Amino acid sequence: IIAFQDEMRVGQIGTTTRMWAEKGTRPIALKQQEFTSAYIFGTVIPQSGEFISIIAPNVNNDWMIEHLKAVSQQIPDNKHLVILMDRATWHTSKRILIFKNISILPLPTASPELNPTEQIWRELRQYYFGNRCFDSYENICDVACDAIDQFSANARSVQNLCKREWAILVN
Repeated sequence: IIAFQDEMRVGQIGTTTRMWAEKGTRPIALKQQEFTSAYIFGTVIPQSGEFISIIAPNVNNDWMIEHLKAVSQQIPDNKHLVILMDRATWHTSKRILIFKNISILPLPTASPELNPTEQIWRELRQYYFGNRCFDSYENICDVACDAIDQFSANARSVQNLCKREWAILVN
């Protein structure tokens, strides 16, 4: 099975996105200046439309291992998952190579267009995180959980967004 993995920061210094406004008016978009944030570790399996994620307070080897543990538990016993990911330092550490049912394949340097997880982040920013303010770390995590649940509830939509013809294995 082929999968893709990446991380996204979500927090108080958020994203300003397009919004509807009455013709002739200028919409107001709030932008916070605080720095509280959380990180979403996400793995998408385009073939099935499955999106597996965890929310963490920062990015490092330990949180990467926690994420891969969650992914590993979702893989059927007779299957092996090949996860394509960028070359972030917490992706290239030998410490994360501990799962017998997961192999990691690094993507070429500076090639985010090859990772469909980037489209998931774009969707989440546009429709769930953009143009909003957060009260606290807990509020960020609550909104992130709700966004991920809503987004990943429609496997067909995830498949359509993330499918890559070159990443389909033929049995």
